[in-house]
Amino acid sequence: MLFAGTHAGVYLLRRGLFMPWELPQLLGSEIAAEGLAVLAPLEHLNRGMDPDPGTQFGRAAALESSFYLRNQLLRDADWAGMAHSVEIRTPLVDATLLKTLAPDLVSGDALKRKELLADAPTRPLPSPVRNRKKTGFNVPVARCLTSDGALNGWSRVPVLADRRCPWARRWAHTVFSNVVHPAIS
Repeated sequence: MLFAGTHAGVYLLRRGLFMPWELPQLLGSEIAAEGLAVLAPLEHLNRGMDPDPGTQFGRAAALESSFYLRNQLLRDADWAGMAHSVEIRTPLVDATLLKTLAPDLVSGDALKRKELLADAPTRPLPSPVRNRKKTGFNVPVARCLTSDGALNGWSRVPVLADRRCPWARRWAHTVFSNVVHPAIS
């Protein structure tokens, strides 16, 4: 497979949790080959840019909105909102608002872009909302993976046992081996 020579390939290298050449070590050669043949990741990613947006930025935006935004961020926001009985609104998913603001959002400095968004509602957002500090949301997955013996099957896989390995890779392997395909663990 060619990765660095195509937009889809570069996107897969940037966003992929595991590289295709790592999969045989994690899943076994047969399952990895079958999965790659069935899923055809490069072809799937290329369909996310059809029709071709025509620019480098447009292709990156199409891939991000088709795969990361829709399949990860919006899903996670929906799950988190429903878990707390909160209806979440994602304004930049609104095509009318995005079309109106897009020319100004792709140019200019970040502060100006935030002001445009804050001023977009009929009643602009109040100063305390506009100027509050950013807050994060963390789930202690990394700690759970090391403290719970039932979740440490990843430690027997050399590429995952490396201390520099990101927790997300360990978590993906844990979910796959415990839930999707228990014979792997």
